[in-house]
Amino acid sequence: MTMRSLIRQEEAIRQLSNITYGALVGSVTEANEFSSAMRQAHLALQDARAEVRSFVAAWHLANSKQVLSPYFIDPHRLMKTLQNLTATLPPGLSLPVAPLSESVMHFYYAAIRTSIYARNNTAWLLMRLPLVMPERKITIYEAVSWPHPTPDANIQTYFLPETKYIATNEARSMHMLLTREDLESCDFTRELRVCTPKVALYKKRYTCAFALLMSDPDKVTDHCESYYVAHPSPRFLSYRGGQSWAYTLSRPANLYHTDNNGSVLPIATMPLPANGILHLPPNAVVKVDDVLLYAGSSHYYTVASSDNILLPWLPDLRPPNFTALAKSANDTWSRINALLGSGTNASANAELQGMSSSRIAALLHEAEPGQRYLYDMAAHLFIPASFKWYHYLLLASIIIAILVVCVCCRLYEVIPPLFRGFVFLGRHVASARPANRKHGSTGVGSKLVALGGAPPQITPSRRQAPQPPRLSYEPEF
Repeated sequence: MTMRSLIRQEEAIRQLSNITYGALVGSVTEANEFSSAMRQAHLALQDARAEVRSFVAAWHLANSKQVLSPYFIDPHRLMKTLQNLTATLPPGLSLPVAPLSESVMHFYYAAIRTSIYARNNTAWLLMRLPLVMPERKITIYEAVSWPHPTPDANIQTYFLPETKYIATNEARSMHMLLTREDLESCDFTRELRVCTPKVALYKKRYTCAFALLMSDPDKVTDHCESYYVAHPSPRFLSYRGGQSWAYTLSRPANLYHTDNNGSVLPIATMPLPANGILHLPPNAVVKVDDVLLYAGSSHYYTVASSDNILLPWLPDLRPPNFTALAKSANDTWSRINALLGSGTNASANAELQGMSSSRIAALLHEAEPGQRYLYDMAAHLFIPASFKWYHYLLLASIIIAILVVCVCCRLYEVIPPLFRGFVFLGRHVASARPANRKHGSTGVGSKLVALGGAPPQITPSRRQAPQPPRLSYEPEF
């Protein structure tokens, strides 16, 4: 240790002794403040990163799926925006769900459609909001093809609506015919279904589905395609949550109250007509025509497998025989007119075409059996609905078996003469060859042995003239 190092250490000790307690505390405080500032900066960076990620996700939803995200506009701000919009709406227009509150904003987030485009380094967010007009708020019904009674209890008629669904407003002054694809394009929410179907809007004009909805027999007859069914199979259709059942029976029946296992309870029975609507109390179980109907169940039940179709008017159900019998609808009407004894003039034909389905069914029933041969024959020409694919396979196998038997019989008539011709040819060849083969050689004679003939007699000592073969017996076939 030198004198210089001692002087340096003494100077350092003197400087440390000059530092006061206050200066030391201030330095520590500044260090703590710096550390706190760094932590806040780190949290701010995390928040900024989360905001950027949320903005990117909201941008993706708005651009690709056209869905409004709360990251673009929070529920409170959206509610204020909708309130300001309501004040500017013209009379007759209103928001789908009112009154406005933050609890219903989830509907508007699902119903509003967005689109984004950039212009002059600025992103524009456009929002499309569905508005409601009182006459444009519609109700959707499912159109079910259901048999309707006729004056003849054994014959019922089916009316075929154009589409599966029909939508109409509350006043029923307009309606639309919808398919399942049209409904799948609607936006579903818990409160409302928002649809923008691209179909025709009918005003003060009838269609078959609308005529069935309005229960107008004359309009149904004018606009609906129908066909008759004799002895229809029992059917049951539940709706309204299973508390109501529409039914059709082949004959009147009784209604029995049962338990869940089907045991009949000692309650008075109720006679039922062949067609009607049955309303069941909660938790009730009834038995109609050996079928149990449960209150609260929602399904479609069919007892029999097929119906006896008398006079179908559907083109795809007509085989070629019936097409040749009645080439057109006018020809069919003329035949009906002639069978009913109404003449074949134009006025009678027009009168018959204007008849209702029930009237035609009644006339068919009142006609003599000998005058209804056309419809009986048409009923037998049609393949029943229960004719499945394995029935076609069985029919094809029967036809193939018959063809095989016919071919075998034909071959049985053709093959024996051909075979006799080959035998005669063998004889001729054997007699024409030189006799230079030994007995038992593989010539024609040896082949004839297998067929029941004897080999030719050949003497090996000297050459002889060819002799015809001597057969012991003719082969039998």
